[in-house]
This record gives sequence, structure tokens and C-alpha cells, in this order.
Amino acid sequence: MIAVPRDGEWLARFWVIVLFSNFPIYLGTFVMPLIQPLHWIVLLAGMTLLLLARPAVTLRDVPVLYPAAMAAYLALCLSAYVLQGGGDSSVLRQRLLGVLVAILAYLCFVASPRAVAAARRAMVWVVLLSVAINFYDITHPLTLIPAESEFATLGRAAGLFMNPNQSGAALVLGLALTLGVVPPRWRVAYAIVVSAGVVLTLSRSALVGLVLLFCALLVEGRTLRPVQVLRIAATGAVAGYVFWLAFATELQSRFNVDPALVLDRILWILDPSGRSDFSQAERAILAERGWLQFVASPFFGNGLGSTELWELRTSTHNLYIMLASDFGLVGWLVLPALLLAAVRRDLTAPPGGVAAAFLLLWGLVSHNVLGEYYILIAMSLMAALSGTRERSPYG
Repeated sequence: MIAVPRDGEWLARFWVIVLFSNFPIYLGTFVMPLIQPLHWIVLLAGMTLLLLARPAVTLRDVPVLYPAAMAAYLALCLSAYVLQGGGDSSVLRQRLLGVLVAILAYLCFVASPRAVAAARRAMVWVVLLSVAINFYDITHPLTLIPAESEFATLGRAAGLFMNPNQSGAALVLGLALTLGVVPPRWRVAYAIVVSAGVVLTLSRSALVGLVLLFCALLVEGRTLRPVQVLRIAATGAVAGYVFWLAFATELQSRFNVDPALVLDRILWILDPSGRSDFSQAERAILAERGWLQFVASPFFGNGLGSTELWELRTSTHNLYIMLASDFGLVGWLVLPALLLAAVRRDLTAPPGGVAAAFLLLWGLVSHNVLGEYYILIAMSLMAALSGTRERSPYG
């Protein structure tokens, strides 16, 4: 391990508080456009490099599999960019920045068991604050995000993440990575509160991920006893039913929430094939277009950013297809390889294994997995947990 002074703990907390909260992106978008996320990343990177440059710090015993895997991914991006003869460098810059964030955050987290623990405790408070902001967002529509913004989504909480799906994903990841550091007597209450924050986003994929998380905890049986998991499920079901009976008729008038939208999104989990909307239809079209590009060049791919720079509104909403279109067959393996490098021996156990399983699922519905800073921070923390001698409360 790295021998570091205690201020390394504060820096680990700072990484989590700044980037896992999505605060820099929200600030730069709606509050202070002059201060962009890059400025925060440069500050964090500079502080981390200063810490690692101290004479007392040594990288000799730090596991290198995760940063090596990230570096290999970057080398793949650079190779594709060079082979296609250059072109628009915006995608390359974005991926380079993501890899640097992942590696530097990992080096900070892995500094010592105290740094890992400090980062996880900070994440607890970021998760709780995000839930509180979600409650404010749903009860004060169009306050955090103006109505004229493209990010405005009535009836779904997004908080500082601006996108309800990202907010839901961050809370599921946060719950998976922090439940073990919450005192046992508070874990049930903590899980219920965070689950409520996820429900407010009405993100179907995040809700599925939340269900899978509790199924994993039910099987694991140590972080929460099976009876506690069942208590959380029962409490959530009863609270949801009571809320629906009491407030369904007032949702439209008081909070501009369409009750039909809420019910349909929840029932989608029970019957996804029988329900479809514009979002699902668009995702299917984009995924099909990306698949056709992959089939056209399955071995060498179509070049970096092949689905991000096309004429359609957005990329594939599927990371696997996006990277396969970019790099060919090897693109399918990028996310599983990075997650395997992150969790290593914790592959089949919480928190790393559960968080990794969620991200494998999330790659099916989002092409931004390796470009969103809260996910990169979570992956680096997973790698640090696996790489330190500290064993988490999961055992």
C-alpha cells in the first residue's frame, strides 16, 4: 500500500463529494458557466499528483491491474483514432479525460485503508443528500432545472444529475458501495430512504437494478439479514400503495406529475413487452443502426466515435453496441474486462460484485457508462476496495 499522510483521506472524500454528486456538471450548466467540470478535474488531479509526489509515498505495492486495464482501453481508443486518420478529436478528449479521472481517483482511494473508508463514508452523505435533492426536485418542479432547458423532465426527479436515469443509477451504485459502512442498526432505514430516492426518478432500469441489488443482499445474508430485506420490500410496497391511494388524484394538480406515467413506468417492470413509449422506440432504432454498423465491419470496427458523431440525435443507448461499432469484436469485451480488473477477487461478493453486475446491466441501456464521472468514481472505489488489505463489512 501507499504510505500517505492523513490528508490523503480528505482528498479521497473530495473526489467523491465533487464528482460522485455530479455537482460540477450541474454548476457549469445552470449556475456558473465559467466554471466547467474540467476545472474541477484539473484541481483534483493536481492535488492528487502533489500527494503522490511526496517522498514518503511509494507506489510499489499498489495493484496495477485496474489502471493497466484503463490504460489498455485508452490505447485502444488512440489506435482507432490514428488508424482512421484522425478526425473529430472531441470523442478522444472525452475518453482520455475519463481514463485519467478513473486512474487518479483509484490511486487516491488505494492510498490506504483509511482513504478507502473515508471515501465510502463520504459517499454515504452524498447519497443521502442526493435523495433529499430528489425529494425537493419532485415537489418543486422546474426549480432546479428551468422549463426551457432540454433537461427538464416533469414528474421525474433528477436532482443535480439533471437526468432521472443517471440519478437513479448513481443511487443504486451508492447503495451497493456504502450499505456495509452504515452502522447495522441504521441499514434498514438507510436502504428504505435510498430506495425511495430511486423510485422518485421513475427510471425503469434503475428500478430493475434496485430489485437485483436486494436479491443479491437476500442471498448474501450478512450485510442485511434476509428478514431485514423482506422488511424493506414489505415497507416499500405498503408505503407505495398508501401513497398512491392518498395522493394519486393530487399528483397532476400539485406537482405536475401525470399519474398514468407513474403507473405505467412501474408496471413496465412486470410486463416490459406489453408497454412501449417513444423512449423505448427510439432506443430500439438507435441500437439497430449501431448493430448494422458493427455487422458492416465486425473485425476492425468503424473508428472512434462512429455512433457519437453520426447524424442521429444521440448514440446507441447501449455501450456494448457503441464500442463494438467503434472497435469491432473486441469492443464487446471492454466493459466486462474493466469491471473484472476492478473487482478481481470480489467478483462474486458485495459490494464490488453487486456494483459490477449492476454496471454490466447498465451498459445495456446507456452508452455513457465510461464517460460519466460518478460511474468512474464508483469503479475506482470498487477497485480500491479490492486492492487494499482492508476487508469491508461484507466479509
